[in-house]
Amino acid sequence: MVAGMDTQRNRVTGRTRQAADNKAMVKLLVDAVLAQTDLRTDVSQASNAIRLLCAVFVLNGHSLNIRRGWVAQFQAAFAARGLRVPNGRVLRTYRSRLQENANAFANTPLVDLTVLEAVERRYLT
Repeated sequence: MVAGMDTQRNRVTGRTRQAADNKAMVKLLVDAVLAQTDLRTDVSQASNAIRLLCAVFVLNGHSLNIRRGWVAQFQAAFAARGLRVPNGRVLRTYRSRLQENANAFANTPLVDLTVLEAVERRYLT
């Protein structure tokens, strides 16, 4: 009986450790993205979000598969800079639309078109 309790306790500790590691990895990625991308007040929320996602794509090995917790980290970055904070659904929608049709954002201010082309090649070919 004691061994069963220890096993259960270890499982909980393992999940907690994994969640903490996951959170730390997401924070590292988002911090690296924010170091490369400045969130600006003179452009739209969409422009800032797409630029962050494009930076994630480049830094994450040409992938938009981001670990859990990225939405909260993006929202915190927007809030820290005094910008209007997008809700989670909006951020996830931008990521999905970027994967499905990257050229839809070609006219978005300050978005790097070469990254959009790379996203297009990665997900649509």
